[in-house]
Amino acid sequence: MIRVFIADDHPLVREGLKKLLRREPDMEVAGETGNIGEVERMLKEDPYDVLILDISFPEKSGMVVLRELRKSLPHLPVIMLSALPKYLFGEESIKAGAQAYIHKESASEKLVTAIRRAVHH
Repeated sequence: MIRVFIADDHPLVREGLKKLLRREPDMEVAGETGNIGEVERMLKEDPYDVLILDISFPEKSGMVVLRELRKSLPHLPVIMLSALPKYLFGEESIKAGAQAYIHKESASEKLVTAIRRAVHH
């Protein structure tokens, strides 16, 4: 079972992602938060197989968190999720250590595939 952690400040987005992932027999949303300040602590408290990380939070950028996680949890696969176009942060996200950059409009089509690739890479 792939244990997924979702970090997004919009409850509606988290609910949509949970609904999408519930349809997958090999995945479970094992943790979530809307508070970017809690991400690293929560990830260290419980083992997860992959993190879905929104790039935009009011308090702190998901890019900053990604860079911090590459130091503290270097082997945790991270999939960046954003409403911003790929040309703005896609390449930067991959260079910073994300396994994928998924635009929220195409999330339902590409996210499940990206999760499986990131975990089995």
